[in-house]
Amino acid sequence: MNVAVCLFLAVSVVSSFACGESQVAAASLGRLDHVIPRLPRGMSRAEVEERLGPPRDVRELEDRRVAALYSLWQLVFEPNLVIRQRFYKSGYWPPNRPFAPLDDKIRELPLGTSLWATEARLGQTETWEILKYKEIERIWYGNGRWKLRFSNRRLAGKVQYN
Repeated sequence: MNVAVCLFLAVSVVSSFACGESQVAAASLGRLDHVIPRLPRGMSRAEVEERLGPPRDVRELEDRRVAALYSLWQLVFEPNLVIRQRFYKSGYWPPNRPFAPLDDKIRELPLGTSLWATEARLGQTETWEILKYKEIERIWYGNGRWKLRFSNRRLAGKVQYN
């Protein structure tokens, strides 16, 4: 029994390092993935830092808004929390991969499709942008080529950028 437990722990540690994240970082990101989407819009930076701790980095954006970075999350303040963005490493479109199949799949999606069904059809999104959790959300595909807008977790609009 102890051998099986040791083997399981060894495989877990090796797989977490293979993914490029320590177990602590993966656990921390899992906590952030649970907490950040549920942060109420309009929170001050101080309130957010009280809940999450200090950010990894803080930057002033071009439009005088401020972005606080927590792992793969970017929280945008103007002066209070307005946008939460989650970036997915696996969602980026490889440079040598053609866009035509992605374009066709997105054009075929009917308005009203659920967020879950959209991600099941298109694969991992590159960015999840939350304006109001479960009410106003956007996901991005094709390295910013497509923005899909969701209202109450249903597809409400599609925009293609060239």
